[in-house]
Amino acid sequence: MLAHFVRSISCGLINMIVAMKKVTVFVQDKDADAAVGKLRSLGLLHVLHEKLPSGEELGRLRDDLALTNQVIGILSETEFFHKQTAPAKEFGEWKMTARHILGLRAKYSQLKDYSLGIKAAIALWQEWGDFDPAEIKNLMKKNIYIRFYQIPVKELKNLPAGVILKKVSLKAGLVNCAVITSGNLEIPFKELGLPKMSLARMRERLSEDNLAQEAVKKDLQKHAGYLER
Repeated sequence: MLAHFVRSISCGLINMIVAMKKVTVFVQDKDADAAVGKLRSLGLLHVLHEKLPSGEELGRLRDDLALTNQVIGILSETEFFHKQTAPAKEFGEWKMTARHILGLRAKYSQLKDYSLGIKAAIALWQEWGDFDPAEIKNLMKKNIYIRFYQIPVKELKNLPAGVILKKVSLKAGLVNCAVITSGNLEIPFKELGLPKMSLARMRERLSEDNLAQEAVKKDLQKHAGYLER
């Protein structure tokens, strides 16, 4: 049994000279969704409102459209697009699902930013090797200061007398070094502030961050099946 009027569409023929034509398509109930999906994928579908929305209703529809476009943009990103072997589950409360996807994307961005920051910290502090910043802070209480600098080779002579200089490495004309003093003696170079954690802990946190990123990425990929609906 054929369904009653299903969709009214505007169909543009390939030849632009031919006028646009409106056609009525009849399909069985069971084939309606598939038919509309196929027409949409061909760019032939034009939805007509029986009653044009207005006022608050129009505002809500615009908000819903903006939310939908955001989600489509996220799930279409190369990192998250994943061709599903099975259709995604039913929407349920679609707005809740959409906001969940937005939240996942924000979390993924935060994790990536943190990852970049900790990679930069590892690249910097691996020159000095692994140490516990808390131990250095405890030495300050005993009036022993260990501070870290990157000093041009030619400027080493400008260090104050009485300091203990520990050269760690030389890179691009800069000496990575630790300066040890009794008391908070002023050093005429820009100090590298202590890291928040040891090098070993940085690497652990980077590994944890990478695992969290992968979990969020897989969660987003699970939702990519909605693009096929």
